[in-house]
Amino acid sequence: MLLLRRLNALSWFLIPLVPLVSSLRISGALGGLIAGSRVRPFRQEINEFSRSGPSWDLFVLALQRFQNTSITDELSYFQVAGIHGYPARPWDGVVGENVDQGFCMHNSVLFPVWHRPYLALYEQILSGHAHTIASDYPSNQQSRYVAAAETLRIPYWDWAINPRLPDVVTSPTLSIITPNGLQEISNPLLQYSFPVNMLQNGYFPSSYNVSGAPFTIRNLDLATGESNQAAASANLIAHSAQSLSKVYELFVSAPNYTFFSSYTGGLGSSLEGIHGNIHNDVGGGGFWPGHMTIILVSSYDPVFWLHHANVDRLLAIWQAIYPNDYVEPTINPYGTYYQPDNQIDTIDTPLAPFHSDDESTMWTAASARDTAVFGYTYPELVDWNISTSDLSSQVRQRVNELYSPPARPNANNMRPVDVQHSINVAQALSNIDADKALALGAGNLQRQWYLRVTVNGTALEDGAAVYFFVDEPDTASSTWSRAPNLIGTSKPYLPTRAQNGGNMNAQQADVSFSHTIATAVMKGILADISPNSVLPFLAQYLTWRCTDRDDTEMDDRSKRAIKIEVLSRAIEPRKSMVDFPLYGPYEKHKGAF
Repeated sequence: MLLLRRLNALSWFLIPLVPLVSSLRISGALGGLIAGSRVRPFRQEINEFSRSGPSWDLFVLALQRFQNTSITDELSYFQVAGIHGYPARPWDGVVGENVDQGFCMHNSVLFPVWHRPYLALYEQILSGHAHTIASDYPSNQQSRYVAAAETLRIPYWDWAINPRLPDVVTSPTLSIITPNGLQEISNPLLQYSFPVNMLQNGYFPSSYNVSGAPFTIRNLDLATGESNQAAASANLIAHSAQSLSKVYELFVSAPNYTFFSSYTGGLGSSLEGIHGNIHNDVGGGGFWPGHMTIILVSSYDPVFWLHHANVDRLLAIWQAIYPNDYVEPTINPYGTYYQPDNQIDTIDTPLAPFHSDDESTMWTAASARDTAVFGYTYPELVDWNISTSDLSSQVRQRVNELYSPPARPNANNMRPVDVQHSINVAQALSNIDADKALALGAGNLQRQWYLRVTVNGTALEDGAAVYFFVDEPDTASSTWSRAPNLIGTSKPYLPTRAQNGGNMNAQQADVSFSHTIATAVMKGILADISPNSVLPFLAQYLTWRCTDRDDTEMDDRSKRAIKIEVLSRAIEPRKSMVDFPLYGPYEKHKGAF
């Protein structure tokens, strides 16, 4: 059991505050807007944004200044990151009672939209720092940097098609043009260093983190006590075909917001579920997982904000495709620091603690529905001077181009396998990443295949990560998340109250393995993608394992709390790039799996 769960949240009230005179109106960054127009700057993908010159320079320097702001300031990185989870304490005058929860609305239909004003706050603060820094540049550069500050927006990381950690978040230093010229500076995207006085004063006990290190960790390396960035990227790549499939299917076959938004939807995979997989991959597992794996402290890792900007982007894209469906009243079983358990979340529920004015009004799903109110958009969403229906068609085409383009001829030069003489089918079907899935057109096959995992509440409390393989995995459970013969993974990312034995309900998730089937057909291992071919293959080669939250394999008794089913859906392929495939109903297949 993680010692983090035993932290005393009340100690956080010892932090002295520099109070705001009135409530902070969260507006987002409002530079670069045109009065009377919806035209607004883009948030850009991090791999492209890092080549943007002055905008990139300002972003890095602004983030560095933000992280260095005194922790006594409510607008410091330390306190803004703390809104999400730990510490459970007031912010901007908003007080709650559930001290084992943060403000974040996990396991709620409001989960995606709650992060929208949160990201806007982060962007608003960075924009302010960027404007200040821009004015410090020499006169022959100042106009370029002032203009860049006006349109500066935070970047997103599209992990579905760029699954490895971006180089700019793993490098110890960055070369940046500062007001004093070209300099090599410590990279603020690598990690966040917690203030020394915070550690000395006991705000975090020495056991708060994987190794007691005074900075955020990704995938702990036990030998060094530091991040293993390569292992985090290996996790992401190993799961990338599954992530790609889930993202595409969310857009294609989840027109209902409740099912799209969160675990609350009940069936299949949700945006919250996909997002949780990325948290787990970056943070890693084991007895001491990294920060991104732990909801209470995940927001301190700088990559959290790139990840959640992409989650917000996926929400915005979905909204453009299905503009008429949105939040319906739904029970939130776990509550938050601010909100009691089992409250009904609605479109008008306050997204605490984020104020939309300088008094007491808070943002809601209704008022935060449109990204334009916060002054930004995404490259796929040029939503001005265009009708709603034309925008929907435009966005569908872009989704197809990004996440399910036509199969490439001679995809990846895959050569057929002589099955009769092949000594290792698992090896032939190893290392199928997102790029290979894209090359094979796996998202537009005429039948999609899934492994549905149903986990009861007891097993969920234990962690219950389920791994599927072609043939047997390595004996070391710590390697399963990035095993070459891995098909896919189902792993919960739950509120702290749930992890501590709260009101646990059974949860379901679908693990797509169409990429494995497509590869098997390409290589001649399977004749086709029909049940007559696939089910005997699964009976012979499919294996699965289950671990608890400490990466220890569960015993047979615990595994009996987990139900595995094989499902498929017949697909009518899309007719054009502005259309989506039509998904038929789920078909359950019997078998000893």
